[in-house]
Amino acid sequence: MKTNQSVHIGAIALFTVLTIATEMSAQQPRYKLIDMGTFGGPQSYLNDGNDGTNSTRILNNRGAMASWADTPTPDPFPAFCFDEDCFIGHAFQFHAGVRTDLGALADGMSSQANWISASGLVAGVSQNGEIDPLIPGLPELRAVLWRNGGITDLGTLPGGGYESFATAVNSRGQVVGEAQNTVPDDFSMVGPGFITTQTRAFLWKNGMMQDLGTLGTGTDAMAQFINERGQIVGWSYTSSAPNTSCPSFLPLAAGSFIWDEKNGMRDIGNLGGTCAIATGVNDQGIVIGDNIDDNIIERGFLWDNGSIKDLGGTIGGTQTTAEAVNQAGEVAGTGTLAGDVSFHATLWMHLGEITDLGTVAQDPCSFPSSINARTQIVGASLPGCAFDNNTRAFLWDRGSLFDLNTLISPGASLHLQWARDINDRGEIAGIGLDIDNNSHAFLLIPCGANDPSGCQEEVVSSGASQPTAAPLRRHSQTGDASGSIQQMLRRPIGPAPLILRPTIRGRSESTSATESVTSLQITSGTPPSGTVGKLYDVRCNQIPPCNVILGGFPVTAVGGVQPYTWFWTAQLGSSLPPGLLFPDMSRYQCLNVRPPAICGKPTQAGTYNVVITVKDSKSPPSHASKSYAIHIFP
Repeated sequence: MKTNQSVHIGAIALFTVLTIATEMSAQQPRYKLIDMGTFGGPQSYLNDGNDGTNSTRILNNRGAMASWADTPTPDPFPAFCFDEDCFIGHAFQFHAGVRTDLGALADGMSSQANWISASGLVAGVSQNGEIDPLIPGLPELRAVLWRNGGITDLGTLPGGGYESFATAVNSRGQVVGEAQNTVPDDFSMVGPGFITTQTRAFLWKNGMMQDLGTLGTGTDAMAQFINERGQIVGWSYTSSAPNTSCPSFLPLAAGSFIWDEKNGMRDIGNLGGTCAIATGVNDQGIVIGDNIDDNIIERGFLWDNGSIKDLGGTIGGTQTTAEAVNQAGEVAGTGTLAGDVSFHATLWMHLGEITDLGTVAQDPCSFPSSINARTQIVGASLPGCAFDNNTRAFLWDRGSLFDLNTLISPGASLHLQWARDINDRGEIAGIGLDIDNNSHAFLLIPCGANDPSGCQEEVVSSGASQPTAAPLRRHSQTGDASGSIQQMLRRPIGPAPLILRPTIRGRSESTSATESVTSLQITSGTPPSGTVGKLYDVRCNQIPPCNVILGGFPVTAVGGVQPYTWFWTAQLGSSLPPGLLFPDMSRYQCLNVRPPAICGKPTQAGTYNVVITVKDSKSPPSHASKSYAIHIFP
């Protein structure tokens, strides 16, 4: 009998397609979504990488997660709300299906968790019920440690001071962070112009807080990370010379240090310029970071055993950053594409060997946050190269990049916006948006693709996980968000495209933005409040801790055709606050500011509405605008 060869070939082809499809389906991971919910208020939060650096641990290898959430109680300090929506918030730990309210110090109101150690110790900050005598009306913040079901106030520096902030803790119970002393300082690393004393890096152990000192003749320092060996990494001014590389990030020349008990504080050096910012350290003592030279070229670096090196390579542009490092020394970061406008998440498994991780779908930009021992990387994919409600959390695994929203059960109550941390078990912590654009912390746990019940979403209620998808509704705002602690002490967006850090607090910017529907977009965050007679400075344009740091509020944009032209217009009969200027790129009217930026010393209290507009060089030009409310305190 004669065989029908075409039918046979067709059957083989169909079998091959089905086999490939089956294999691809089997390789695609699936996750159970756990919505951390809140304590009755609208939102819950995660540490945004120690305020601009991403190598924080908010999820350990035991599956324990540290976070904080709103209660339904309005913040009693509306002029200095702890969070921007002006509700009291409490730190919590989630483990084995149970969410535990970690509470706050006695007489204190709000608290937040910044880091969880491998053993489950949690470091963060709490109000203590006192008012800072140097800043009328400001509730004092104290570094705290949660362990064995209790909270410990870590106090302040031996020489005095009223504020401290814990950024990291290891399994030995060694806590690091920054604290204010009582020495006057116009360039305090935390909130210059608002905080008026020196900022000092500290190590707390065995009940004592130790000032770690500074590099060179610098006056201020901040400790950002500590590993299991007790090595501490942070930033320091190196002298009183102006910062010529990134003045909009730090006003004075700055470098990064590594400290240990044997060698004390060591300068890790730089690749040129006056701005070397460490962004992480692993347990082997390998430090990563970003260096900006005087040509405003940013390059990711790796420091190991006394030697600092450029991570190397390019994906078409001139700039790279280092965002996270695993125990093997593999680094996740970013690289710019040709033109240095868009950027992609990248991976270095070895120096000089850069891999472009791509983006979700056709997004032009992506940004990584964490890398685990299996070289799995998580972060965010950005449809417009700006962090907004359309940003999508991603997972990169063995050469494939996935939108995490496609790896959870359909009909989820959250849009997964940003994946912040991934542990060695493949569990993922991040931030998502509910139906009202409230931010909710979430945890993703790997589950079987063929086990629908095991992948069913859960929403955490008080004390346990309850299977429900009912979203929480936004409560009415009870205070002025522009006066919140987070807003006054926010990190700036720096001068280079990739010192840009995600400003995701769950929802989009709270400004009354009126943006042009073009590819040209203003990416500046919300401007800070100011004080009459004090230099107007950006305070943390990111999540706490308040590692501030500069003179002026820089404005930035993406898209369109450079160079840009900037200008401002009055809105509702108002104008720039008296005493403030908005110089464009051709005029340097303010000290230690790389324009365009709003800068100067305000002379009159009040709230002022200002529209900032950017025009590109196309013919005809595109325009984009944002409306900002700037509050000036007496």
